[in-house]
Amino acid sequence: MTTANDHEIRPLDALDHWKLSDADQDLRGTLLIDRHGARVGVVTDMLADVAQERIVALRLEDERIVNVDAVVIRDGVPVLTTDLHTLPPAPTEWAPVTRR
Repeated sequence: MTTANDHEIRPLDALDHWKLSDADQDLRGTLLIDRHGARVGVVTDMLADVAQERIVALRLEDERIVNVDAVVIRDGVPVLTTDLHTLPPAPTEWAPVTRR
């Protein structure tokens, strides 16, 4: 069984050797909206689970973290599929990151 402590979560910006399999998957700089079209926030970074080799969360401009399981892409726009107050929790174990 995997626990939160077994995960190393890192910002995609800090993983120079990582590349997304499709450039269209890069949501950094895009506006996240809710299912009614209301603004949620701009995605500033994508957070990766290094062990699973996958993106697990989005960081918004106000530092909120959104679990990617609660987001779908519609016509190139990320859409939050749940209400903000019912968001599934994002990973809670964050590795320290040194920004250059």
